[in-house]
Amino acid sequence: MFAYIVRRLLEMIPALLVVYLLVFGFIKLLPGDPALIYAGPDAPIAAVEAARQLLGLNDPLPQQYIRWLGGLLRGDLGITYRTQQPVMDVIAKSFMPTMWLALAGFAWSVILGLLIGVVSGLKRGKWQDWTLMSAAVGGISMPPFWLGLLLIQFVAMPFGVFSVSGLPAERYCVTRSDIGSFRGRRNGALHPPRLP
Repeated sequence: MFAYIVRRLLEMIPALLVVYLLVFGFIKLLPGDPALIYAGPDAPIAAVEAARQLLGLNDPLPQQYIRWLGGLLRGDLGITYRTQQPVMDVIAKSFMPTMWLALAGFAWSVILGLLIGVVSGLKRGKWQDWTLMSAAVGGISMPPFWLGLLLIQFVAMPFGVFSVSGLPAERYCVTRSDIGSFRGRRNGALHPPRLP
């Protein structure tokens, strides 16, 4: 069994290299110039060229791929073009909230799934069974992003039950009037007001 696992892990290496090569190729095919994004839209040509040199975009593609793959293996994902922060720092900042959100969603799905399953099993063939099964099929058929938007619109905003933007510790709250005031803004990030 151990030899089988080791063999399967070794077989995974060429597949990962091909996937990394495809990802690198698709990144290079994206429209836009990373040096221009890094330097800024109004940057002079000299600043764009300096950014291109700094990012190593003047090097041949095989050399860029090997450098990118080496950084990936070391855990160095580079810096973001827009904010010039290390990508790992951006991921680390969002990791715990994402994990807690995923765990909360998993817990709710287990609790509701068990409850619906038990009630449907006890009331088999009756209206309760049909109602719960229809709700379960409808819920699993609905895209999560759409369900999230509906919950924000009809539960979180009217009743103020949940934090709509950010963690509760950040004390963000977005109301309908805030959303109305954001309309028409074209530049800059949305900054919801902080509560006292």
